[in-house]
Amino acid sequence: MPKSSGNKTGACKLCFFGNVAIFLILLAVGIILSVSLCNDFRWDFANYHYYNAFAFLNDRLNYDIVPASINTFFNPLIELPLYFFISHFNENLPLIFALQGVWAGLLIFVFYQICRLFFDVTQIKNYVWVVLTLVIAVSGQATFFQIGSSTNEIPMAFLILWGLYLLLKMIKFPDSQSLKKFFYAGLIMGVALGLKQTVVVYCISAGLMLICCLPYLKKPYKSIIIFALGGLIGFLLINGWWMWKM
Repeated sequence: MPKSSGNKTGACKLCFFGNVAIFLILLAVGIILSVSLCNDFRWDFANYHYYNAFAFLNDRLNYDIVPASINTFFNPLIELPLYFFISHFNENLPLIFALQGVWAGLLIFVFYQICRLFFDVTQIKNYVWVVLTLVIAVSGQATFFQIGSSTNEIPMAFLILWGLYLLLKMIKFPDSQSLKKFFYAGLIMGVALGLKQTVVVYCISAGLMLICCLPYLKKPYKSIIIFALGGLIGFLLINGWWMWKM
């Protein structure tokens, strides 16, 4: 018995360090792609991505007269990281894109984790299919030309896929289900929705997915309610104060 337990512990450690290594590799891939592409020659950046953070931090909301049209009233929290990068590293453009590329690395990693749910990665040969799937996903038009940009589509995709990964993993492995995990999945997606309301379609889709997967849920109705509650709390935490301000 002790020998079997030792083998299991060793395998877990190997899996953990393997995951860490892959995480660092994919993070580096995201950073390199961002620095190489310099994807931010967009009107939206000049129009409101930089301005909204500036206006929020400098209390310009009741002073400037809707300079970016309706976009003036978007939640500014999502714009703050890039604003601070520019404020502190404006003379080092590659560093700014490297920092922006971290989001892409996180997105690729969480998508890799989703791929692991559908491919038997205990066999090395299946990693070929995982890598091919990652390449197809990252090279898609809607993803590739957003990497490192100010549009915030990549951070939103990361948060949504993170929440989706938690749900898919619990559906595939019902014994791992807990109401706490459903709450966390909803909370993550709710945060994404609070930051950028265009992701509402994915939040609704995730809820519909759970309804379609009722037979795979140990506590189906409680799980869906807790997931929705987590989403509502995440949304209000991030966007409730801004809606009140508006």
